[in-house]
Amino acid sequence: MVDLQLRRNVGRSIAICGFSETSRDMANQEPPDVEIWGLNRCYTFLKRLTRHFEVHGEAHWSGRNGLRDKGYLDWLRGLTVPIICCDDLPDVPQAKRFPLAQISETYCQYFTSSIAFMLALAVYEDYLAAQRDDAEGRVKDIRLYGVDMSSWGEYAYQKPCVEFWLGVAKGQGITLVIPSISPVLQAPLYAHDDTHNLKAQIEERLQHHLSEQCRLQAEVNGALGSLNELALLKQYAPEPVWKERRKGLQQEHQSKIALLNCTLGQIRECYHFTALLCGAPLLGNNCPPVALLQIAGFENAPQLQGGLPQPPASDGHQAPANLPASMPVSAPIDVEVKTAAAPASVTLTPVP
Repeated sequence: MVDLQLRRNVGRSIAICGFSETSRDMANQEPPDVEIWGLNRCYTFLKRLTRHFEVHGEAHWSGRNGLRDKGYLDWLRGLTVPIICCDDLPDVPQAKRFPLAQISETYCQYFTSSIAFMLALAVYEDYLAAQRDDAEGRVKDIRLYGVDMSSWGEYAYQKPCVEFWLGVAKGQGITLVIPSISPVLQAPLYAHDDTHNLKAQIEERLQHHLSEQCRLQAEVNGALGSLNELALLKQYAPEPVWKERRKGLQQEHQSKIALLNCTLGQIRECYHFTALLCGAPLLGNNCPPVALLQIAGFENAPQLQGGLPQPPASDGHQAPANLPASMPVSAPIDVEVKTAAAPASVTLTPVP
């Protein structure tokens, strides 16, 4: 019988990367021997890639539903690393089918997110290596970056599935490396712990999001200032030149606004989840945050006034005051890195 739980000092280290800004950049700090598995629009932040996942259907990867960039399919065609997909990708040389039937038969068919597909493939490849008695092919550790799944909605049913596959990995002897700021595999000890640890974790996340809000507001203001200055200087440049420049600045401005709105949603979700966690009454989205935090039991509530921050208006932006320092992300724990042959990877460039 193959011992799947044998703790190993050799083998593969795999970093599985989601999009949460709380820890996704930690993947870029990994040494070359760590595999980097990305998904979807990961080129917006990842610097290299060992394997790419696109498990969605044609409406996504073709850009027809607007959830992928215009040049995404061409970007996929240019990749030189394996692209794991569930549907056929036309003229994509590196496309590889996800072994859905084999994994479902070996374990079960339970996939509610792209991250779940990625985790399932990692544990399945570890299982196959164990069958071959291939020590170097075994997965030594899985490092989960940019995966929080802390908001309500789609993540409410995605998070349990991710934690299921993490449990399968742990059962096979794979070390799990999860940043402490992530709520994945975090909960009070039933009948013993209160909510203190989770409250502290949410407060840490909230401070991170508030810092991101200030940073993004400054970037939005900077992009707007560039647009305003261009309007004054356009008389000194040929029309095609300033029009092209204006197009780029407008795209940058809209992109920053979208990121800011996303961060505002994360801030709102922190308040909402805190109220649910601590049994405080839900006061609605327009309540002053400081009041909600006081009800929830935070000792050091941030002094915000006037309710939740609102998305910037299209005709102007107020510069933030007292920009706080960026909050450092907690370092991963329980890692044993052993130098090995570097896996094939590719340096990422943005989609045109």
